[in-house]
Amino acid sequence: MSNYLLFLILWFISGFCVGYSLEHPQPSVEEKMGPELSIPYVEACSLSCTSSEGMVGPVSEIVFEVMSYPDEEIAGVIANEIIYQMNKYEITQDSLPFILALFYTESHFNPNAANYTSSARGIGQIMMSLHSDKFKNYEDWKNPACNIAVAFQLINGGYGNYKSIEDLSEKWYLIFKRYCGRSSYARAAMDNVEMFQKEINSYYLLKFTEYQYKK
Repeated sequence: MSNYLLFLILWFISGFCVGYSLEHPQPSVEEKMGPELSIPYVEACSLSCTSSEGMVGPVSEIVFEVMSYPDEEIAGVIANEIIYQMNKYEITQDSLPFILALFYTESHFNPNAANYTSSARGIGQIMMSLHSDKFKNYEDWKNPACNIAVAFQLINGGYGNYKSIEDLSEKWYLIFKRYCGRSSYARAAMDNVEMFQKEINSYYLLKFTEYQYKK
């Protein structure tokens, strides 16, 4: 009798739980975090990057995280100059991870980087034997803003030549190869593009999530 009573009790409890779960389903991720977060990530990122001013802060933080010798002030100068030069040469925002990958591959954003087997100097590893005339003073290669400005003169030559190529990765592979002159360098830079795309995505996803929770 006691076993039969126990069976009835267990049967009643299990039936109640199943019924409750059907009437009260678990909320989806979208319901927990808000419907706006179901927006595809790329769209969320583009919504956050509508102005160049809005890009300087994120780029500065990303650069600071990967610098050989982290320096917040220099990271800010680097970010500001990169965004300024992108606007100047009308380079689209979707090229940002490629540009960051170029400077990271060249010097890890070290303004004092010097190649001891060549005249390559600074963040963009500018060949001073060929391009020293592009600086007002020779030692200006150590100035991150000046070095980046000269690097963009060289980048723009390739960007203009390959502007008709629609595939962004193909376009930048050719720009990388033209910038350094080696296929091995171009491949190394392309390998770093994915890292920066993830960094950009992670940054904006975090900020976008914080914004939604504050609403």
